[in-house]
Amino acid sequence: MKRKNHATPKNFLDYINTYISMLAVKRKEIDVNVVRLENGLVKLRDSSEKVDVMSKELEVKKKEVDIKKSEVESMIQDLQEKTAFVKTQQAQVKDKKDELEIREKEITEDKIKATEALEEARPILENAKRALEVLDAKKLGEVRTYAKPPQPVMDTCMCVLILKPVPNCPPDSEGWAGCKTMLTSLSKPVLQSYQVSSVTKAMYTKVQNYLKKPEFNKEVVAAVSDAAGNLFEWMDSMMKYYKTYTEVEPLRIKVEKQTEKLEQAKRELAEITAKLELLQAEIMDLNAKHKAASEELNYLTEQANDMERKLNMASRLISGLGTEKKRWAEDIIQLREDKYNLLGDCLLSSSFLCYTGAFNYQFRIRMV
Repeated sequence: MKRKNHATPKNFLDYINTYISMLAVKRKEIDVNVVRLENGLVKLRDSSEKVDVMSKELEVKKKEVDIKKSEVESMIQDLQEKTAFVKTQQAQVKDKKDELEIREKEITEDKIKATEALEEARPILENAKRALEVLDAKKLGEVRTYAKPPQPVMDTCMCVLILKPVPNCPPDSEGWAGCKTMLTSLSKPVLQSYQVSSVTKAMYTKVQNYLKKPEFNKEVVAAVSDAAGNLFEWMDSMMKYYKTYTEVEPLRIKVEKQTEKLEQAKRELAEITAKLELLQAEIMDLNAKHKAASEELNYLTEQANDMERKLNMASRLISGLGTEKKRWAEDIIQLREDKYNLLGDCLLSSSFLCYTGAFNYQFRIRMV
């Protein structure tokens, strides 16, 4: 370089100061890098542990989802079965209601017919009652005094005897003797309490055989005896009413039986309807539970999916940083070795800077 360079004590002092400051800076840099890399390794280790924990939690969560899914499916099946059963029952109830309405209408019509027929025959009964109201007990007793009564009186008493209006009534085969025995117990209250239902078909037939006689009528009998005329009118009215009664009674019995069956059917329908209402309430409750369970299932599924997504991202990140983990560990070892060598390295570097700083770049390159 064709010029002289002198090393003075100042150069030595610069050398010492540069060495001290360089050593401190490099040590700090190395410590910072070591801490940064160690923190990275710690985070990688913690992340791996968290991934393992998340994997276990995800397995548990998936089991919860499977259990809840099975529970929801079971509820859906139960709900479908009960809903189908309720629909079937509702159709049956509707059919039964329609049937009962038709039956009730028919029964009502039959009941009206029976009532109207009996009402039409009621004047006949009223006529019988009026005949009894004018029945004189004294004159009735006179009828018993006949040793051999006139034929109209005899026929009238025989007809009454056939109807057996008094307890322990003698058989009509006893003739007038039986009639006298009957007349002993016969009175207005007894005849008033007599029910047409006590008349049998055989009784009616026997009485009709008497009534077929042309000379046997109310006027002829009344002309002979007022009491016998009243008895004839009562007996004749009972026969006329019996004819209507026998026509109406089967209908009335039918109405009673049909009404009883209808009431039984209504009770059964009420029971079915009550059970149906309970089932509908149960279905509503089941729907509410199914909705709650479905919402819970959706929440658990979202949680599981979110956990799985995070786990996949974390796994990919850790997998991608797997090579960095090895490099960071090697870098920490190298940095610690570099720190150990800093004493000599900084010493050489400081001396080179202080004692060769006066020379140009090309000369310094040649010196190195």
